[in-house]
Amino acid sequence: MVTLAAQRENDPIGRIERIVQVISEPHFGSLHFIASPAQFGMDLNNTQVEGELVQAQPYQSCSTLENTHETSGRIVVVQRGNCMFQDKARFAQNAGAIGVIVADHQIGSSVDHSPVFAMSADNNIPDDIEIPVMFLFHKESQKLLNQKMKFPTMKVRLAEKVANPGFLFENYLKYGEYARRTPEAIANAMISIDASQEVIRFNFRFAYVNAQSSAEEKQMIVETNMQDLTKFVAFSTAQDMAKFLNHARRLAYSLLGYTTTNSQDDMENLKVLIPKIHLLYPQKHQILTLDLDPEHELLHKTTSMICNFRSGKKYSCYPL
Repeated sequence: MVTLAAQRENDPIGRIERIVQVISEPHFGSLHFIASPAQFGMDLNNTQVEGELVQAQPYQSCSTLENTHETSGRIVVVQRGNCMFQDKARFAQNAGAIGVIVADHQIGSSVDHSPVFAMSADNNIPDDIEIPVMFLFHKESQKLLNQKMKFPTMKVRLAEKVANPGFLFENYLKYGEYARRTPEAIANAMISIDASQEVIRFNFRFAYVNAQSSAEEKQMIVETNMQDLTKFVAFSTAQDMAKFLNHARRLAYSLLGYTTTNSQDDMENLKVLIPKIHLLYPQKHQILTLDLDPEHELLHKTTSMICNFRSGKKYSCYPL
């Protein structure tokens, strides 16, 4: 990420511009704003992120967000000031945000008469921001938020370039949604989902527990993984979360030597849950399974299970 930061600092202004584009009706991409990138987080070269817009509470996002029920799976607007850009992004990311727009607090500032810049990163700490972060000057951010007031379910697109409004409108007519040309894969430390939403990968941390361990040790480590999983995924209902954890629990026990199997009905039910998943990005000190290994020798040692739901094949899960 340091290399990327250096590259962005040396790029001409025209090359570091990013775009915030309103893709929902009635605009369908005709309204967009020039944004500044960050020297941290996801690089949007050749990719994009789309989602509904929500304002952080507290707005400056310098502490834990209070409206996590709204921010999960959405693009969060935060206000500049009082803490580092990375801190704002981290609090939003921990609240389940898929992207961050930093709004300038300097009244009247505008991209029309202010140079585009790259938000600085603290190179003394690892870059743990995995979502895209952009900056809008005051005038542009207020226009965006005014549109949000008029259209509460407004969707925006964070990208390198403007998408063709004609294409966005055509997709809306065809599919009734603001479809992307190609969907993106999503992942965090415990869950990976492919772009087609037909393959999901679970990454468990079993530390010193294996198939030869006692039943009590297996139960302890599986339930600890389930507690961790609730910090990495979110659902809109507690019922869906409970169903997902039951599926994950069976898979974890099977990796530890138990003969637990998923029926095709179980697999169908798991497949239905995948599009409902919102990925979260907790900080390392919140991950319970890491406490079982104080020396962090097992930090990157995971045991994975992949479940495949591709059409034309029998649904199955298998260890990696």
